Amino acid sequence: MDHRRSRVVSSFEAARETLAVDLSARWASEAQTQRILRLVERFERFCLEGFGVPDLDAVTPAVAQAFVSAADSDGRVAGASLQRARRSAIRLLFRAGRRIGVAASDPTVDIDLPPLSSLRARPLTDDEVLECRSASVWSLASARRSLTWALAEATCRSGEVPNILVRDLDLDAGAVFIRGGGRCAPRTVQLTEWGRDVIADHLSDATSPDARLVYSGE
Repeated sequence: MDHRRSRVVSSFEAARETLAVDLSARWASEAQTQRILRLVERFERFCLEGFGVPDLDAVTPAVAQAFVSAADSDGRVAGASLQRARRSAIRLLFRAGRRIGVAASDPTVDIDLPPLSSLRARPLTDDEVLECRSASVWSLASARRSLTWALAEATCRSGEVPNILVRDLDLDAGAVFIRGGGRCAPRTVQLTEWGRDVIADHLSDATSPDARLVYSGE
């Protein structure tokens, strides 16, 4: 008789393993993946050793805030970029946890961070792009959000998205033709590698070239 006991996987570990699979599925480079997973592991140790919180769903906003704003490894005040990286990693972890049922909420939703720039508009950071990609893949039954974000990464504006047809795509070249409108000129632009893969997964040989990629209304 086998008396060995199976190892109990904690909610932190289960969510972290799910996140690792998500990140490896074309969302991030290997370097990005490893950096995010290191932050997630530090967050788990921070919760357990600093606050005695062994369960992902028991993490409070105060604990999440304490981790995001904690001093760095040299004891210096965490800068804006490090705080954003930490918050992004936690958000991705909780999104993975909610999907597999080990978390019910996200304690980072009300965490405000200092701006990276004094400009009113700025490019997204790599971590913020990963958050957006993760949030866009919210349903196995609908690809509308992920397709829209794939086009957005290629500079397609919201008013241009409904007009993109399948025949506007050149996936071999990783490009899409955007008709423009308003203040935007017609242009052919490159898709990101992630965006090209998302669109390719959505299309089939039976897809009509004149079909709209995202919009299905009149």
